Amino acid sequence: GPVLIVEDEALVALDLANMLRILGYDRVETVASVSEALAMLKKGVTPELAIVDINLAGESSEPVVEVLRALGTQTILASGYAQVDTL
Repeated sequence: GPVLIVEDEALVALDLANMLRILGYDRVETVASVSEALAMLKKGVTPELAIVDINLAGESSEPVVEVLRALGTQTILASGYAQVDTL
């Protein structure tokens, strides 16, 4: 499956995608919002790995993380903040 990046900052998403491609992941999908991520997952896309920003333009990504966990996708939570409450 692809690697899913859920990140609302375009430059951060681009950097992550480039790093993942350098590491050998050839299928990298990027979405910028909770609704986009949930729509992709509802289409039956099952990522092998996901990197999810905890805060997407002020919206919690917790609903996305819950779906990813249910799918068994390894998920990395990312944040620009120094301290993060656990989801």
